Amino acid sequence: MRCVTGHEFRARPATLPGHRRRIIRGEVYPGMVADEHTSVRGVLYEELTEDDLDSLDLFEGEPYQRERVSVVCAGAAVEAFTYVLRSEHARLLTEVAWDRDLFRDRHLSEFLDRWREFRSKLCSGLAGPA
Repeated sequence: MRCVTGHEFRARPATLPGHRRRIIRGEVYPGMVADEHTSVRGVLYEELTEDDLDSLDLFEGEPYQRERVSVVCAGAAVEAFTYVLRSEHARLLTEVAWDRDLFRDRHLSEFLDRWREFRSKLCSGLAGPA
């Protein structure tokens, strides 16, 4: 979150019922789709601004859409946003469950390097010629 938004946020464990998270074909990161039979454990980040959400929209890209959902934190329902694969991209999901610890230990550093490179190119393009 810090790499994408430039900010740190208070975070709490949360569960999103009615969804499933799997690895994206050919990638190390996950995608998520609705699935009434499963739930996804994750983190609820609090007090994001519209600018933070805009940065996340850019980070997630066209295959994903931001949706308002209800997550469960410490037994209470809380409204939140999450990113799910658009239906036309759902075929990109594999049947391999995404493992947060494995991702952090084996892939996070390279993944963040790729994001920084993308962001640098994007910022260069937005700046335009001097």
